[in-house]
Amino acid sequence: MFSKTDFENEEIQTMLRTIVLHKMNKNVLLTFHSMNETDKKEMNHLMNMYIQELTEDNWLDKIQDEYTTILNKEIFTDDFKAQNYEPKIINTEIELLE
Repeated sequence: MFSKTDFENEEIQTMLRTIVLHKMNKNVLLTFHSMNETDKKEMNHLMNMYIQELTEDNWLDKIQDEYTTILNKEIFTDDFKAQNYEPKIINTEIELLE
């Protein structure tokens, strides 16, 4: 069963956010912080409902399957252009390799 500690995993958060944004008919690469307050509230509501429905033991498989389907149908299409998307985190620290 899905638990609060599962939600702390950033990868799971990303999959859930993508699934919920898709259900909202929003750009699935949208970040939560760039949304207006109304959309944030709707997203929180829909995400809570989605999580509450994750009662079976294979909840992770369900999330991963739905996430993969969305990626393949909505993002990685023939029209995909990586330059149109900004990375979530840009690390500008210099790292020396020894």
